[in-house]
Amino acid sequence: MIYWCNRKSGWKAVEGSIVRFNKKAGRVVLPLVIGVFGAAVLFSCSGAPGSADDVVERMRGAYGGPEKIELLKSFVGRGFMKDQLNQSVIRYWPYDHFQRDTMVKTKVALMEKGVAYNIRFATFDGLNYRVAEKKGDMNYPLVAEIIRIEKRFPLILDWLRNSGLEGRLKDKGEKSGICRVEYTDTYDLVEIGVDRKEWLLRYVRFESRADSTRIFKEAYSDYWEVDGIPFPSRFTGTFTNNRPYYEYYFVRVDLGADLPDSTFVLSEEELALIPEKGTGPADKRE
Repeated sequence: MIYWCNRKSGWKAVEGSIVRFNKKAGRVVLPLVIGVFGAAVLFSCSGAPGSADDVVERMRGAYGGPEKIELLKSFVGRGFMKDQLNQSVIRYWPYDHFQRDTMVKTKVALMEKGVAYNIRFATFDGLNYRVAEKKGDMNYPLVAEIIRIEKRFPLILDWLRNSGLEGRLKDKGEKSGICRVEYTDTYDLVEIGVDRKEWLLRYVRFESRADSTRIFKEAYSDYWEVDGIPFPSRFTGTFTNNRPYYEYYFVRVDLGADLPDSTFVLSEEELALIPEKGTGPADKRE
């Protein structure tokens, strides 16, 4: 099932659903779901959590439990990228995100005044991280940054349950509204923030155990319903002191997509998009 949100017209009927984009609030909402979906109701459980495991299980329940979470392991998402310096949005330039287990392929571009340039592709097949750009291919070994893939949405929903690590409940969210749970991993202190009202994941924070000044955080917001599963349409990455790294948001998500291994191999058409010369928008226009 594929869901679309038309941010220009506001309303869009999609295979039995009506989707509205709330421009003022900046989020996608589903006021009415027709047919087989019935009413869209998020999982909710009152009362303070008693432990880190309690938070995790409530969160997994909010996403529909094991059967629904399984669909999140494989998806195709398309959307837009935002220039963090001038806040302009690169329209009609999709951020492509393919994921199956820990396999990823993304289209990456630098931005200047809303113009995308210096296109390159990054792929990770579970063993090797490859970046194809105009200077040629660069391959990277399995490092901490790559391992973190399984600790970001949506794979973290399984990682939290299967890692074997014991979480520490730092904040029950009684005042902040956000339950905070921390895990000590090989490379990082991993902290998750879970909304106590709806029990949805709001952020994952990584603090390097070797260097406490190295902090990365990915926040998830503007949730919408995809196949009856809450899915964040906006991903925001920041470094230490909330220094912007990236922001992108989805307007189309296809869950449970059939992604064969060939999906993560760059095609000739994709390689042809990589410019042979120039480093800025002016060169792109030549």
